[in-house]
Amino acid sequence: NKIPPPIVAIICAIMMWILRDLGPMLNFDRNIKYGILLSCVLIAVAIDVSAFFEFRKHRTTINPLSTNKASQIVQSGIYKYSRNPMYVGMALLLFGFSFAFGRA
Repeated sequence: NKIPPPIVAIICAIMMWILRDLGPMLNFDRNIKYGILLSCVLIAVAIDVSAFFEFRKHRTTINPLSTNKASQIVQSGIYKYSRNPMYVGMALLLFGFSFAFGRA
């Protein structure tokens, strides 16, 4: 685990964009595609910001690469519902991008 998860998500998004013409095209109306993208982005940002502030509240690191700096396990806030909400947020962003690229 030497590559930070946001970098992995960015690499995945770039690969989705590069490979977008290889799969079947979904013919959604442009407004629907971008509406789904916008919804996914807004929900993902809300999840990630909530997770970030929960970590700050508990004074622990958000960096998964430096687990030795973690002071405690966070189990409150959004972490009551998901063990890894930041990954859920990144996955939701990628899902939204798949609609924007016409491949979902």
